Amino acid sequence: MKLKAALVWFPAPMQWNTAIEALSDGAFKLFVYLCLNADRETAQFEFKQTVLARTLGKSRRSLARYLRELQDRQICTVNMSSNQYSEGMIRIQQTYWPYEGTPSAVVQDQDSYLHAIKSYLHPRVCVRCRFSNLDRQLAQKWFQAGVKLRTIEQAIILVCSRKYISWLNGGESPPIGSLRYFEQAIKEVLKDTSSPEYWDFTKAQLKRIEQQWVLSHNVACENFSQPKEETR
Repeated sequence: MKLKAALVWFPAPMQWNTAIEALSDGAFKLFVYLCLNADRETAQFEFKQTVLARTLGKSRRSLARYLRELQDRQICTVNMSSNQYSEGMIRIQQTYWPYEGTPSAVVQDQDSYLHAIKSYLHPRVCVRCRFSNLDRQLAQKWFQAGVKLRTIEQAIILVCSRKYISWLNGGESPPIGSLRYFEQAIKEVLKDTSSPEYWDFTKAQLKRIEQQWVLSHNVACENFSQPKEETR
């Protein structure tokens, strides 16, 4: 036996049997939706009450009841937003989550946030960002605005993929030299509704086309290595 589709599947743990028995049909539907759409590293899902209710085809009152069920059964923890238009956070409890989270995925402070962004940029041959004072200020602005690291990583994947495709098609644009280059892509990602599997696939594609460009141009990666960071 083998899976029909290698990229789109979710490994449901045996504890789901408990959830099936403990939850009402509506709450279990919500639980499955959360599992399919939560961040794979943190088991967290950001939501707006109106949007989530509309997606599930339920009223906000029903959604609130289902969320209470998930909390009462200790299947999820829920941090509700202050109003229906702002974002809340749902985290699936580890017992019901099949993935082991990465500790660095949850950022507690600004320095860790900046370090994570640098770690996303460093492997990319097409990026020569010095992480100047202006870059640092922009990253701090994102941190204060609550832009998630996942969103920034996806924007970097998107922009770098486009850069390599342009270069492979004969484009002569310079390497990416500033964080500001990713601002528009962040706006695109925030509007995107693609699944986590799509971004896993796109990230793998980025690595392939990056390698293709390096090999086709006989370029040593050290020729495009990261410049030294500006001193404060």
